[in-house]
Formats: sequence, C-alpha cells, structure tokens
Amino acid sequence: KLNKVENELNKIFTGMRRKYYLFSTDAVVLGIDGLDETKVIIRISAETIPGEGASGSRILRKEIQKMFVQEGIKLPQPMYVRNTDKQDA
Repeated sequence: KLNKVENELNKIFTGMRRKYYLFSTDAVVLGIDGLDETKVIIRISAETIPGEGASGSRILRKEIQKMFVQEGIKLPQPMYVRNTDKQDA
C-alpha cells in the first residue's frame, strides 16, 4: 500500500506549479520518515515563492487529503476509550 500512496502522491504533485502559482517546483516524495502502529510519516519537499511556505503546506495537505478520499485510503482515527467499571478504592 505504501507504494500505491507514493505513486498517487507523485501523480497529484505533477503539475502543481500549473495549478497553484505559489509553487516554484513540483512537490516530490522523499520517502518514509517514520512509522509505528498508528501512523506513517512520509517526507515531502516542495519549494514555494518567498513568504508562501505556510500556504503551500496547507495546499499540499488539502490535495493529499482529497487524493486519500478518492483512492479510498483510510486515515487512522483517534479513539476515545472510557472505563465505566466502578471499583471501590
């Protein structure tokens, strides 16, 4: 599945400069930066025009989320577990 995610990310990153003026290069997947039982961290690099790094990050996250939904890739969801057993102290 990680190869599929990487391939799909590279597809959406191709042409980012045409879609959004603030990117000076297309984004690229650099590789897996970390993983554990709840997450996979994928390092991505993209250059923006000066002063637009935060906007570029938001755009990348939006495009990545949209691709995950389209491809049916599920993200981990936080779980809240509440212990309802009442024990006397």
